[in-house]
Amino acid sequence: MPQRDPYSSTDILEPLYRELRDLKSRVASLENKSIPTMPKYDPDDFPQDSVEGQMALGIDNTVWIFTNGQWWSAWANLTLTSPWTNVGGTYHPAQYSRNLQGEPRLRGAVTGGSAGQPMGTLPVDFRRPKDQKYVIAKGTTSAVLLIESNGVITPLS
Repeated sequence: MPQRDPYSSTDILEPLYRELRDLKSRVASLENKSIPTMPKYDPDDFPQDSVEGQMALGIDNTVWIFTNGQWWSAWANLTLTSPWTNVGGTYHPAQYSRNLQGEPRLRGAVTGGSAGQPMGTLPVDFRRPKDQKYVIAKGTTSAVLLIESNGVITPLS
């Protein structure tokens, strides 16, 4: 009797076909099930008895996280204006967030630009009605950051 080549036979594929049929059956059974959703909150209705790290979804689909005693939007990357770039390494990229009252916060380390050169622009929902200056301190070094009402962020010193 001649020796059969196991690789030329379709039998070697049978376990894969069986697994695919099983997977297809499981997917079909899930199509009729409802997926639980997270309730959406209006800014005035956020839970008052929140715990550190709790997450919620705003009515505009913004993800909010309860931290340091208040609700903050999830961090989003800031698009930097040339010549500014992120430092990288162990430092956060330039990012922004806001609390329910609309107050912005920034984090990250940037390089490449100088005082007076715009660094980036906050999206419309993150802008304040008036220009605001912030003093940023790290160790013995400090800087002043201007966030204009049009969202433009400029280091002043």
